[in-house]
Amino acid sequence: MVAISSANGLIALLDEPEPQLQCFALDKLNILIDQFWAEVADDVSKIEILYEDDRFPQRELAALVYYHLGEYEESLQFALRAGKLFDLSAKTEFVETIISNCIDKYIEYSAAGQEVDKRLQDVVERMFKKCFEDKEWKQAIGIALESRRLDVIQHAFKESKDERLMGYVLEVSLTIVQNRAFRNKVLELLVDTFMKQSSPDYLSVAKCLVLLQDSSSPAKLLTDLVNKGDTHSLLVAYQIAFDIESSATQEYLQTISSQLPSDETNAQIWNNMQSILSGQQLINLNLEFLCRNNNADMLILTKTKDSLEGRNSIFHSAVTFANAFMNAGTTSDGFFRQNLEWLGKASNWG
Repeated sequence: MVAISSANGLIALLDEPEPQLQCFALDKLNILIDQFWAEVADDVSKIEILYEDDRFPQRELAALVYYHLGEYEESLQFALRAGKLFDLSAKTEFVETIISNCIDKYIEYSAAGQEVDKRLQDVVERMFKKCFEDKEWKQAIGIALESRRLDVIQHAFKESKDERLMGYVLEVSLTIVQNRAFRNKVLELLVDTFMKQSSPDYLSVAKCLVLLQDSSSPAKLLTDLVNKGDTHSLLVAYQIAFDIESSATQEYLQTISSQLPSDETNAQIWNNMQSILSGQQLINLNLEFLCRNNNADMLILTKTKDSLEGRNSIFHSAVTFANAFMNAGTTSDGFFRQNLEWLGKASNWG
């Protein structure tokens, strides 16, 4: 086969009146464009003229030529005009680049609240449809979150029936979504979806409610769980209270506490709940844990103290701070009580 040394012959075919010859020329140019792009660039207007002819049967080829020439904006516009002829399923660099540009433009317009070109909307909708058909839920949700398409997220939940997907949306919405109003809508959707499950994820619901700064719903949620009367629901309620206490502001916690009931039937439970939300219960548990698991070897401190000169302030301070580190948070003061005379030798700190 004779090697082609110039694209001039193919470019000349673009001027022929027969559409078959023009299509043949475009087909070959798409194959040879990387080699002869400089020659084709001088006559790219001919390709544009062909596209503008409604009777031209292969209009999408013009977009491909523009792409190879690096004219991505023009290529995107031509691909959009190609309509259904633009095949999203094609595994080519051209298609992937055009789709990427489409998505970027769609996200840009959606985030800015601008009107989106219907042809661009159509490409993105086809992309969503393809994601659903291929079960690429996370890809569809990622695009939906950035373009603020709550309906797509809701549809993904319904179609996938994968409960883990909701946890993924919760995590990603906190890192990707910058618009607070839309993020709140996503969180509200998550709360509604979590609660509709056969076994609701109450812990995730509570997390969403804290992020929404909704102080009335957590109180109702805790009340409903306690009123169920079973041990599992009570333990879940306690865990929710601990989770809320560790992530919410004092004002938010006080508001929830003020809305909790105080009926005599469950008086002890509500007292425990108040203690958890105030943070006192967590302090007590931390203290109890540290005391129970305090395995500090006091003999090491005693031997160290006895082997050093007590009047030397550096050695004295070193042993004192070693005791502090070994017994931090345990309230254990046995070493000090047993060595009050030695401790009294310190005169430069109190």
